[in-house]
Amino acid sequence: MSLSAFASANMYISCYDNFNINANYPIDNDTTLSYTLDDHRRKVFSYKKQDEVKNRPTTDNITVNDYKTVYNLSKLNVTYVKVNLIIQVIRQN
Repeated sequence: MSLSAFASANMYISCYDNFNINANYPIDNDTTLSYTLDDHRRKVFSYKKQDEVKNRPTTDNITVNDYKTVYNLSKLNVTYVKVNLIIQVIRQN
């Protein structure tokens, strides 16, 4: 066993030292994370940069103007890939 494998195994063992399978652990329903306009701007910029580096077309990418749609769909737990497809369908109609 390598030193890194041993360290990793040791870390996982220590995580479960105080774990009791029969205990009732509280479920954290904290919804304080929100998708802000700044988050959206960063994501749009990042995806555009990635596409430009790989020489892919950026004409159908999500833009900053699509924030409201992405925000509303994110509340429904729709993944970002599905959001992109939904926005393309909306633009076509």
